[in-house]
Amino acid sequence: MAFMKKCPVVPSGWENMNGFEFADALFEDERIKTSVLNVVVALDVWPWDRLTGPITVLLLGCFTLSFGWCYTARGGSHALPHALARCFMHYGGAVMQACPVEKIIIENGEAKGVVLSKHAVYPEAEIRAKRAVISNLTPGPTFLDLVGEAHLTPEVVSAVTGYDYGISIFMVHYVLNEPPAWIQAAKFPEVEKAMVFNLVESTDDLRRIGEGHKTGTIPDPPVPSAGCFQGFAMADPTQAPDGLHTLHFWPNFPADPKNEGGFENWDAIREKYADKVEDMASEYITNLKRATVSRLSYSPLDIYRRNASAVLGCWGGGALSPEQFYLNRPFPGCGAPRTPISKLYISQSVGAGPGATSLNPGVIAATVAGEDLGVRNQDWWKTKALEPYQAYCKKTWGKKWNPVVD
Repeated sequence: MAFMKKCPVVPSGWENMNGFEFADALFEDERIKTSVLNVVVALDVWPWDRLTGPITVLLLGCFTLSFGWCYTARGGSHALPHALARCFMHYGGAVMQACPVEKIIIENGEAKGVVLSKHAVYPEAEIRAKRAVISNLTPGPTFLDLVGEAHLTPEVVSAVTGYDYGISIFMVHYVLNEPPAWIQAAKFPEVEKAMVFNLVESTDDLRRIGEGHKTGTIPDPPVPSAGCFQGFAMADPTQAPDGLHTLHFWPNFPADPKNEGGFENWDAIREKYADKVEDMASEYITNLKRATVSRLSYSPLDIYRRNASAVLGCWGGGALSPEQFYLNRPFPGCGAPRTPISKLYISQSVGAGPGATSLNPGVIAATVAGEDLGVRNQDWWKTKALEPYQAYCKKTWGKKWNPVVD
């Protein structure tokens, strides 16, 4: 692959390596390997896979570390969808709240509109599409629940039924009455101002996540390898009352823990596992238990209840395994963001990166649908992807951002 030529040293036979082997070939220091591989796991990619492992170590691990990836919105992350909705309505869009969709209308192999649920504000209303239908749900809910098997080929049904939703997350949120007291703060005072942190000490911790996914076993002790945050309220004081601080941990592991009774048993084991996360985290944050005002835990089952598109509590729209990567995403033959159904597009599980709440899958879907329908060239749609970020880099650091290694 051409972009591999941009890597200063390309290990021989890299395409047959997994991500751990590739990191071993590139770096000597275990701390660097752990940092790079941890970012990959945090972005819902699997370094234990071959082919996709080394590609994502280079593109996501090394590249992401080079510019940082953790920011917050003033007032909290919910402000982002509100801003997008206001922008959508400003340019003529209509937003219908409390209107869940029951099914997508398919006629002669083409998406024609949607039927709302009987629980919607407009019960069982039929809304016809003028041009196309775009689903922001993951493959299972889109194709099996809304389209229905009757409109799908056996190959598509098989692909969607076997779709791997990847690793799920378990979140433990805290309100503290004093800042976290890090055991290493005397030696490294910058830790007190860090936005994000990860309690991963070696690549062996990350390997335990992969083994847990294969066997359906929750890592014990926990591995908070993804986005653990303490900086939201520091960056934006409106996110916590005066004198209080926020903190959360985000371990990755399989959603269906066979050794603990499976996915449906999360209500029974949630707080027990949250206690384990807290005990482990207290080895690093000495005042965690003393300073806690409130604790709230979310299991993969809780996440699925709040968002039916997050099947098994997934957050990234599905595993970036070799079978579900790049042109095969979300499954071979789909052609996402186009789908096997004419005039039906999907904006989740698209492209080479994770979906989740990142905007890149939506940009890809909107661009392709706009081009297909002949409406891409609008006066208000002149900005190309990444141009605002390039302008930000130029303004902030005095140089243009370059996505490749020179």
